[in-house]
Order: sequence, then structure tokens, then C-alpha cells
Amino acid sequence: MLGRSTKKNIILIALFALFILPFGLAWLIYHSPEAHTLSKKNQGELLAPSYNLASQHWQETQTQMNLDPLPLKGKWGVLLISYPPCHHANLQLNPAIAARWAELNKVKISLGKDQSRLQLIQAFPGLKNPLGQEEGHLYVFDPLGNLILHYQPNQASRAIRQDLKQLLHASQIG
Repeated sequence: MLGRSTKKNIILIALFALFILPFGLAWLIYHSPEAHTLSKKNQGELLAPSYNLASQHWQETQTQMNLDPLPLKGKWGVLLISYPPCHHANLQLNPAIAARWAELNKVKISLGKDQSRLQLIQAFPGLKNPLGQEEGHLYVFDPLGNLILHYQPNQASRAIRQDLKQLLHASQIG
């Protein structure tokens, strides 16, 4: 049988574990950088700091005119970096870009009722653009025109769809 002092010590340890231990664990998780990477849900690379679409000098691929950011405000969007045919050696659009554009249209359709909240844009960056200049890169921008997510050219369209679905579900604007 346990003695009276042993029972008191067990009760004291149990109370300590019940009330103090959760705060200690929370502090440990908050201050460890590895814990934050475990909870990552987005597939794309989060841009920090975010860049505003209007402050960059983008030109539309089809018209080669400056991209007007005003009609883009208020909707979520995906920006595909695509250069016009005159930038290529064979004076034709890159077939990989055409395939990527078709994939993006399928992603938009697969969003169902939220597809009207998303717009797709093909553009290429101007000379004073701090972001990537490579063809095929994708950027997701919010209704305020901030570029928030970046995707590599070889990233699966399923990952983009998953992130867009989460963003549109969580967002009340756009």
C-alpha cells in the first residue's frame, strides 16, 4: 500500500501535468521552426513579401499591350507567364505553354460554382519585374491584386486546384 506522502506526491505530479505541461508544450511548439513546416497545407510557394500586380509591368501575351489591373480587381486569378510568338525562335507559341493553358482551363471548370470567381491570364513580365522571367511559371493573385502563391512550371495542376479550392472556400471576397 502507498503511504500518505506518496499519494500526495502523485496527486501533485498529476496536477502539474494537467495544468502546467500544456503551456510548456505550447511554448515549445511555438518556438520551434520545424513545427510550423509540418502544418503546411498549400502546395505552392508562398510569396513573402507579396507583390502587387499593378506595381509590376506585365504585358498580355495576345495583345502585347500593358496589362490593365483595374478589371482584375475583385476576383481571384491565376497568371501564367507566357511570351508571344515573336519572342520564340520558330515564331510560334511554346507547345508546353499551350498544354499548361488547357490544364488551367480544366482546373477552372473543375471548381464548379466557384469558377466565376476565378480568372485566368496569360502575360509576360516587363524589364523591371523582380519576379521570375521564365515561361511557364504560375502566380495566384488575390482580389486586391497581390501575388500570393508561386508555382513552378512542372508542378501538377492537381496541386494548383487544391490550393485554389481552399482559397476560394476560405475567402468571402472575390
